[in-house]
Order: sequence, then C-alpha cells, then structure tokens
Amino acid sequence: MSGRRLLRLLLPAAVAWSGAATAAPPRPTVILLVTLDTTRADHLSTYGYARTTSPSLSRVAAEGVRVEHVITPMPMTDPAHTSILTGLQPRTHGIRMNGHTVADPSLPTLASWARGLGYRTAAFVSRAHLVPSELRLQGFEHEEGPGRPQRVGGKTVASAMAWMRAHRGEPMFVWVHLFDPHAPYAAPAPFSGRFRAPGDPAPTYRGNEAARDPYSPTEVQAMTSCYDDEIAYADDLAGRLIALADELAPPGNPPLVVVTADHGETLAERDRTHRYAFDHGQLLYQEVLEVPLILRRPGVLPAGHVLPGPASLVDVAPTIVELVGEPGFAVHGRSLVADIGGGTPARRRLVFSERRLLPFSKQLRWRSFEQFSVQDGRYKLILSTPFARTQLYDLRDDPGEAHDLARALPAVEAELRQALDEWRTSLAATGDTSAAVPPEKVRAMRALGYVE
Repeated sequence: MSGRRLLRLLLPAAVAWSGAATAAPPRPTVILLVTLDTTRADHLSTYGYARTTSPSLSRVAAEGVRVEHVITPMPMTDPAHTSILTGLQPRTHGIRMNGHTVADPSLPTLASWARGLGYRTAAFVSRAHLVPSELRLQGFEHEEGPGRPQRVGGKTVASAMAWMRAHRGEPMFVWVHLFDPHAPYAAPAPFSGRFRAPGDPAPTYRGNEAARDPYSPTEVQAMTSCYDDEIAYADDLAGRLIALADELAPPGNPPLVVVTADHGETLAERDRTHRYAFDHGQLLYQEVLEVPLILRRPGVLPAGHVLPGPASLVDVAPTIVELVGEPGFAVHGRSLVADIGGGTPARRRLVFSERRLLPFSKQLRWRSFEQFSVQDGRYKLILSTPFARTQLYDLRDDPGEAHDLARALPAVEAELRQALDEWRTSLAATGDTSAAVPPEKVRAMRALGYVE
C-alpha cells in the first residue's frame, strides 16, 4: 500500500440528514475548535463517567454528535495537535516528540485552508511552545501563548473571547487549547476540591521510577479526584467559549463547534505492573489513547447522535472540511460525515497509533525503542521494537487490557500485525528525530515533567 493511496483529497459535499434532497446549509460564519489537554474520554460524564465532570459538554453532545471511540495517533501534545490541524499522522508531518517542528512548513492546515476561504484565523494556547508558528504550522494570522511553561485556562479563554468579540460579524476559525487537566492537577476555586473526599491526603506526584513503591489506594483516590477537578474546570471554560460562539453566529447560521483532546492520562491502571501512573507518552494502552470528540452544529448535525467509531484524530480535519462544504486538502484521515448520516463503511476501520521515541535510559526500562498499535473496534495489537514483541487485547471483553491474547489468537495477531507492518511501510517517517530541541524549549518541557 503506497502513501499516496492513504492520502485523500476532500471534495465539497452537501450535508443532509433527513434522507430527502435538501439545499446545502450555509457555510458557518464561526468555526470553533477546542482542544482539552490530557483528557481521557472515560472521565467525562458526557461519556458515562459517574462523577459530573462535564455538564457543559453533555449539553453540547445532546445538541450534536458524540463519537464513542476516538484514538489519538500519538499520546503527546505537540504531535497530536499537529495531527488534528493537518489530518496527517506524526510519521508524515514530522513531529514525533514535543519541542520539534513540522518537517515541511508548507503543509496545509485547517487554519491555512480557512484563511484561504476568507476566515479570520486565531490560536490561543495554554502551554508554552505550542503556538503554531513555533511548530512551523501556517495559517494563523493571530496567535497567543503563555510566556511561562503554562497558564490557567481562564486567562487563555479571556484572551480568546476578547478577540472573538472584537471580530464580531466576520467569518472566524478559532482554536483554543486548555492545558488544565495536565499534571500537576491543581484546579482553581471553585473547582478545587470539588471531588475530593473528606480526609483524602494532599496529592503528591512521586514520579515513575521503577524502584518506587506503588501509590496507595488513598493516594490514587486523591490524585484522581484532583484530575477530575481539572476536567470540570476545563469543561466550564469550554462552555463559555461555545456560548460566545452561539452569540456571535448570525441568525440562521449556527456555529460549527468541535471539542476534542490530544491524548488521555494513565491514572493508576499500570502502577503495580509498570510503576507508571499519572502520566502519558511512554505506553500505548487505551487510557492514554482514547479521547473525546464532540461535533455540534444545530440544524445541520443530528442532535444526540452517538457514532460508535473507532475514529482517529486525523479524521477531525477532513470532517470539518466536509461540514463546511468547501474543497479541502490531502490527509490521512477520512471524514466522519457519511458515518454520521448513517452510511456503512465499506470495510472494517483500522486506527493506528505510535509512541514517541524514548531516550536510551527509557529504552532499557521499557525494552523498546519504538512502539505502535492498531485497533479495529474490538481487537488491538501493540508492537514493540526491536525484537517485534506483540500484545493482543480484546477491547470488548477486556477493556482494561489485562489479558494478552497474542498466543491464544494467532490468526488475529497475524492479521493485525500485517496491517500494522503495511501501515508503517506506507508511511516512511519524516523529520529529524535526532535534532536538538532548543534550550528554552527544554527548560519549559522540564518544568512540565516531559524532560528529566
């Protein structure tokens, strides 16, 4: 399979859900993309979590489409966000570690595409060095990020809302990134302590060294509660942004709103087996791969619709393009519009992910240099190199990925292994993964726990 066959040139399409022929809806004047950092889908009440962590997004999902199983191509901030904005896998756009830049700065992005259609384009991010120009992503005429490693989402949202109000009446594509669910979990009042039980200890992150003792049940409970506090805070901020988008959209032309996340977070699932908790980026289990995706445009997208998936974050760009109804650009993903409308995929969907490259010390611990995964909605294969070690899980019967079935189901293992090998061959890795990250980025990454 060639890389060219994986690329798909999107063409304009009318979106109609009634089954009868209808006129194409007007192009949305307001397109709002909100990305929540480090937000696993199963900790949103929108996705069935017992705690009420996402009342705002629950309302948005009730008015639009919620995609049930969405997978990040890489559980790291810079690579995943670049895939959202370009529709390309990290192996092609070239960012396979935080702090690196795209291999080709002329790559089309959602912003450059929207700007070509006459939209004002702006990005407001909450983590240093994620502003598009530092990733060499084109198309944003306005961008803002913190001068320090991170800033609370309230400041990011205030800046975004001020810019949006200043451009009232103009077509706009706005990307807002909220870093808050990322460690350290310290939501501001009144969200701080919302889910902590009386007597819970103050949460203290103790790293992920192999020799440390596992977190105690009370520590896990406290850390998880603080993580949920942060999600609730980010949900509230997202609700404010969406309310403003509704206010700014002209009558009869509701905004297109898309909410997703770059990756999830390991809480305590891998602590006793791997001494790995409250982190992401070094393993490819579902808790770091599965993220939310909600799309809403009243009167255009069906209200309360749930799309099973699996889908990938590389599908976000082509889906937005088709919903806007203008010609798009070459991507690895595919639009979800036909599936939302009740179409049946021609064949089983395979979704791919890879892990960031690890320094030598980490390679020794995890016994791998690179790691990849492929899943089809039921079965999932993880491949670790060198030595081509595989793990196979039945996600339907074993969602916690506790029972490796690679030996028990050799035919399934072989089929998914072949698909993964073909995918890796078809997408030759680009970008200089050995390039040094600038010192100022290293300092920011270290402050956020990315660099030891």
